[in-house]
Amino acid sequence: MLVDGGGLSDSSFDIGENVVSPFLWHLGIKKLDYLILTHAHPDHLNGLLSVARNFQVTEFWEAFAPDESPVYARMRGVLIKAKLRRRTFAGSNTGRAR
Repeated sequence: MLVDGGGLSDSSFDIGENVVSPFLWHLGIKKLDYLILTHAHPDHLNGLLSVARNFQVTEFWEAFAPDESPVYARMRGVLIKAKLRRRTFAGSNTGRAR
């Protein structure tokens, strides 16, 4: 399980490609059962795009459907191609998937 991917809003540095993915490979991880996005701000989302491309992901969970952004749109495209289950949770107290 990987929760959030880090990132900077005003940077071309891809933390998912240059830090998170190499660290996971170093640990021998080739797939992720759960990829979780708590919210789609750049400091949580931007690193997940490369991780989603670089690893087999079984399920993607997000806390809510965010406003559209270019990074989120690319992420959604990668996830749709992977045909994995996507869960969106309504609020922090319900715990029910939509």
